[in-house]
Amino acid sequence: IDALDHSYSNWVVTTEPTCSKQGVESQYCSKCGDTQTQSIATVAHSIENGVCTVCGVNENDLVSLKPYDNNLDEYFVYR
Repeated sequence: IDALDHSYSNWVVTTEPTCSKQGVESQYCSKCGDTQTQSIATVAHSIENGVCTVCGVNENDLVSLKPYDNNLDEYFVYR
């Protein structure tokens, strides 16, 4: 018996990414029930009054890499 090709659904976000954790998206095969997952990159910090409203990091503890790489939209690392 020949194996059938998978018939995967569109990718669906199963865990939203945050500024401190990658997210996860999944797709499901309607023929065999197989599930594939992949990571979603973290998102930017949501800074209000100098503090990220999601993870609590202080804005002064972040360094933007944008001045060092113009191809980046914005990327922060901890000092």
